Amino acid sequence: MWDAIATICFIGIDLSQVYELQHRITQMPQREGSTEKYYNDLQEVWCEIDFQRLNPMECAIDIQKYNSLIQEERVFIFLDGLDDRLDNIRNDILQLKPFLIIEQAYAHVRREDTRQAVMIARQKP
Repeated sequence: MWDAIATICFIGIDLSQVYELQHRITQMPQREGSTEKYYNDLQEVWCEIDFQRLNPMECAIDIQKYNSLIQEERVFIFLDGLDDRLDNIRNDILQLKPFLIIEQAYAHVRREDTRQAVMIARQKP
């Protein structure tokens, strides 16, 4: 009986939903909005993806490697969607060793974004 219900209700990974979530990420660059909103929007979609696609690894070392690859990919996506005015910090982050996780990359970008806002405010009469 439970197998029949599972088949009818489709309990499992819905790849079309994962595809839609991945597509949504590619369509959400910063577009001169706040860095915080852009980062939070990405995090929300990534949480949905993580819920749909669990880590398939079983060995602790493989889990760590897999998670590192996911982090790297997310940093690339985050940096790629940033406004051009943040190009310098984007380049700086890409040069850092060891490579940052997404939270660290966001912290660097947020500091630069705040610095730019302060400098612009100081230039206004």
